[in-house]
Amino acid sequence: SWHKKHEVIANALHTMRVVPHLIDDFKTLGLLKVWYLQKTGAVSKVFLSAVPGKTFPLHKVVTEPTVLFSGVGHHGLDDRHTLAMIGVGGDGKPPQLLWLVTDIPETQVAQGQHSAPYQPPSAELLSSGDAHCVFLLFFQKRPLETDKIEISRDNVDLRRLVTLLELTPVMFTSFQCVASGK
Repeated sequence: SWHKKHEVIANALHTMRVVPHLIDDFKTLGLLKVWYLQKTGAVSKVFLSAVPGKTFPLHKVVTEPTVLFSGVGHHGLDDRHTLAMIGVGGDGKPPQLLWLVTDIPETQVAQGQHSAPYQPPSAELLSSGDAHCVFLLFFQKRPLETDKIEISRDNVDLRRLVTLLELTPVMFTSFQCVASGK
């Protein structure tokens, strides 16, 4: 049911303490749908679904994933969104910006502005053994001019970025990543 789904989401947020570490708690409209495509043969494909609690080895997440969302419109067809993927390593390492797509029209992530192209978690981020990879979807109040602001991949301050760009968080998902072979 709808209430049970949101209870699971809220529990995941608080149990993992990853999202509150990055940004203040927010009321989510649901989980983002994130898939990594894996080829298993000449024509065979498998989609790996990224959800809280799931663990993937690094070699399974090296390519840009597919992200789908719906039901997050605020004002109509001109709605724009921003997608951020943040890597949070253990041992108190600062979070890394792994992907940033702004000005996403409707629900078409591929048509957004890739302000920071996708990169998988780095060896440094995984040096403690694993890292949380968190996808956050935001509603934008206006078109963004990210080329006019400095966006650092290392030690990203998501709270500052959200304030600067006037973003409202609406959806998330996450998964755990481990170094390949672990």
